[in-house]
Parts: sequence; C-alpha cells; structure tokens
Amino acid sequence: MEYKVALCDDDEKIASKIMEAFNNELHAHNLEATIDYYSSGDVLIEAAKEKHYNLALLDIDMTPLNGFDTAQSICSISSDTRIVFVTSHEELVFDTFEYTPFYFIRKKYYETGVKKLVNKLTHTDLLTTSVHLEKNGSITSIDSVSIKYAVSQDHMLNIYTTSGNYQLRKKLSDLENELAGYNFIRVHKSCLINYMHVRRFDAVSSEVIMKDGFRIKVGRSYKDTFKKGFVQYRRTM
Repeated sequence: MEYKVALCDDDEKIASKIMEAFNNELHAHNLEATIDYYSSGDVLIEAAKEKHYNLALLDIDMTPLNGFDTAQSICSISSDTRIVFVTSHEELVFDTFEYTPFYFIRKKYYETGVKKLVNKLTHTDLLTTSVHLEKNGSITSIDSVSIKYAVSQDHMLNIYTTSGNYQLRKKLSDLENELAGYNFIRVHKSCLINYMHVRRFDAVSSEVIMKDGFRIKVGRSYKDTFKKGFVQYRRTM
C-alpha cells in the first residue's frame, strides 16, 4: 500500500527531518508513501480539494491558520483523512481530542513518535477485509476500512463509504457477520457503524457523531456494548 501524506509545518527544517524519519520507517515496514510538504494550512486546504490524502501531519502552532483550524477544514473535505498533530507544546495534547486525531507527535521526540505512528498505521490497516456487494448482476468489492456505516431501511441496505454510497437488497445482519472482528458495531437495530469513522459519543443525547457529521441515536439495548467497545477501540488505537 502506498500512502498519500500531507505534512504541514511552517518550520521547514523540522518538517524535513520528520519526512525523512517517516520515509525510513515506512521502508522498514516495506511500505511506500508520497509526501507533499506545505508551509501553511490554507495552501494545504486548497490542495486537499483536488488530492485525497490518507494522512495529514499538522503542526499546531502555525500562522495565520493554526493546526486545529486546518484539521477542521481538512476533515470537512475528506472525513477519512487521518489527522496527526505535531507540536512542541505537549500541554496541547488534551486540546486535540476534539478533532479525534489518529496520533500526536511531540517534536522533541519526533523519531520515537514517527515509529509509533507507523506501527499504528500498519496495525490499523492490517485489520481490514474485502466486502463484495452484488447488485443487478454486478459485483463490487470495497475495503471494509472505507465503510463508514450501513443503514437498513424499507428492505434495502444503504452502505455509506468514503468513496460513495451503495444501495442493495441485503440483510444488515449478514453484513454484520461479514464484518465481525473488523471494528464494526451495531448501535441500533437498523444501523451498523465503523469505530474508525466515529468522531465522538454524545452521552447527553445518546448519539454517535460520525466524522462526516452523520448522527445516529444508540438504541438502549446497544448502548453498553457500544460504549465498552468504543473505549477498548480507542485504547488499542
């Protein structure tokens, strides 16, 4: 797999070091990446409208657009781009949680951070499978990691992915069985979600908010299982 990576930092010297370390670590895992460097968030945002990045490494302390604002815009363009914050200010780690980052790298220990990031990437991307969708005699194969959620309605199954949506006659329970063990969880009798694409859980409204803004109320009988699973997922990720 070749990763498409955006690195945005107004300090070109440290950015170059991080890129070198990242490439070296990927090569050690027999992986490849195309890394595009940007010195400002606004330039990256414009580029992201045309390019699809798997990963965006963002310095938090940038001007005029900081890393948080850049992350928010990137996620609105492509909800499946994984955000990694890079900073010298370790005290900001808690402020990053609102943006559901994939990882957090401290510049002081960037080499260790890059190693852990690549390990996390390989662990996450190994946990995927192909799902075959049949409709009108045609079969389409999609990676499970690209599936955000699936909703059953009026005897039809609507599958929402990062690259498009599919509607076909299929039981939600059948899809659930196919995806067992791949970070999917039933949150309602008619909805199956991918933990990877969850932004947060609103305990007040009992709603799951997905990274693309979709909200689904967690059924009473599914709540405890979902919450335990989500905590476990976050710990392992």
